[in-house]
Amino acid sequence: MTNLRMELKVCEGCGALWLRMNGVCSVYCRGCARQVSDFPAPRPRHAGGRRCTALRPATKSAPVNGAMGLVGGAR
Repeated sequence: MTNLRMELKVCEGCGALWLRMNGVCSVYCRGCARQVSDFPAPRPRHAGGRRCTALRPATKSAPVNGAMGLVGGAR
């Protein structure tokens, strides 16, 4: 005789209570799973936008006034 472990689960689509086998990761009941399968698969995310400047190595500023050797915005 084999033991079968079941979990009581609330469907994330309709809120109905249903039983699923232990260790299975489904979150929808059979009716909602059928409706969700009709939707197109989500597109993978891509890294869009500007790159983070905080991870770049610090660069040395060139002197503004070469004769005095001041750096940055000091005058």
